[in-house]
Amino acid sequence: GPRDDALAPAAPKPTDEPSDDNESSIEDGQASEEQPGGCATRADPRVSSYVYPAAEPGTPCIFGLDDRDEGSHCIMDDGQYGSYGWCFTSKDSFAWGSCNEHCPLFGLAKAVGDALGARIDRLQERLAEAGAGAHNGTGANNGTGGGSR
Repeated sequence: GPRDDALAPAAPKPTDEPSDDNESSIEDGQASEEQPGGCATRADPRVSSYVYPAAEPGTPCIFGLDDRDEGSHCIMDDGQYGSYGWCFTSKDSFAWGSCNEHCPLFGLAKAVGDALGARIDRLQERLAEAGAGAHNGTGANNGTGGGSR
């Protein structure tokens, strides 16, 4: 049958000794349980392992425990453990889960998301300006006449 570790995310083995090769450690203040925007785990059938326990949906992600998350985002692993990637949920790098849609984007997805967000912001500004123009006396029917009494 398949090996147990083939069913779990490729995670570093926790050790009792500090490691010099992991500069973004919890002691350095890089790992955080409170992620902006509600980044947490979600239910996903791909979260399955005989080795690592799956976190309950809604458990906050902790970044900075694995070099692959660069201290700020979920680990994709080609979507093998969730459409938004996966994250650790315990400081010992043991419990983990599939990331939800509120987790930060990165790479190409972040670039596209940022560009789309900027366009949406500009569109909302234009709509607000157009709406204000219709209500500030510059509209065709602004209540300054044109009708009979």
